[in-house]
Amino acid sequence: KFYGDKALVLVVDNDSPYKDEVFDAIPQRKNIVFLDNQIACKFEIGGYQVGMKYVLENNLTDDYHYYVCTQDTFIIRNKFDFNTLLKEEVEACPINSMFPSDGECGDIVGEVLTNLGLYNNMERITFCWANSFIVSNKKLLQLYGFLSKITVTKKAESQASERYLARILAELNDYDHTDIDGDLRTQNQRHYDCHTVD
Repeated sequence: KFYGDKALVLVVDNDSPYKDEVFDAIPQRKNIVFLDNQIACKFEIGGYQVGMKYVLENNLTDDYHYYVCTQDTFIIRNKFDFNTLLKEEVEACPINSMFPSDGECGDIVGEVLTNLGLYNNMERITFCWANSFIVSNKKLLQLYGFLSKITVTKKAESQASERYLARILAELNDYDHTDIDGDLRTQNQRHYDCHTVD
């Protein structure tokens, strides 16, 4: 709707019983690709692994400056000017954040980040609301390297990913915390509002 054929849209089904219904509802276009998640990792992290692997294996990394990763319950309703991120040299950021993180799911978060070698600087970590974020093409391979080491099979593990994703995004962006829609705990939203239609 906003970007026309300039955008690539990857729709990943996590082995649901509703795949045909979902895919049939989306118009067939050359820039929309439907993918099946047939790996062990499910939920958002599994979908992102499948999507990133597709981009990397098809040598599409340099075709776009930024990749937006969102789950099915988080809708981006307005056009976003990605030049804002380019000017600020943002490599990775949540769409919505929250600081400090709420500390929930600590056991799972600690185990995942320890396995990735990233269980440090936790006092500086935000929260990646709805596991939805933006990553630059320069950091896509590194992000895929982190995510490919994670297997999510339960809802609790999916909830934990909102917390450890924030730590991974901070690593990719040299701890320069930003987002495109502001902190969920304040009314001080930024220039982009993903919750309303303009």
